[in-house]
Amino acid sequence: MPKKDNPKLAAIKQAVLDLTLEEGYQNLSMSKIAKKAGVSPATIYLTYTSKEDMLTSLYLEARENLDSQMHDLGETQADIQTQIKKMYENYIRVLLERPQQSLFMNVVNNNPTLINADVYDKMIRQDNGVRELLKKGQQQGVIKQQDVELLIAFTFFSVR
Repeated sequence: MPKKDNPKLAAIKQAVLDLTLEEGYQNLSMSKIAKKAGVSPATIYLTYTSKEDMLTSLYLEARENLDSQMHDLGETQADIQTQIKKMYENYIRVLLERPQQSLFMNVVNNNPTLINADVYDKMIRQDNGVRELLKKGQQQGVIKQQDVELLIAFTFFSVR
């Protein structure tokens, strides 16, 4: 398989984000992506096996970026309130720094059938430290005793 051309790959990714947000995922086609990216459809298929594979890859990239930066809490000896505040600030900062990726993740989160179901389930259910931090806050009496999944939904999913 030929080596991936990074500028072309970047152009393809940007075209997917642009078209998804401009025209909606319903109108997303490989030919439109290729035209917007300035590449041939064959170039896309050298990297991705299908549209689902492409969207899954972009979703994973966006989620991994968000998750990795969200958990940069700095001083881990800080009190639980400071840690939670820092995590939430990081989350908001990453969403604001990458608005297209944020909106793209929102599209996928509202239409999970766009990507590989196993990957989506894994990403939604992965324990990235948020649950542990919230449970610790509940144990310390800093966070209200409530279902942790509900707290995550209200705290993080509400801003996507």
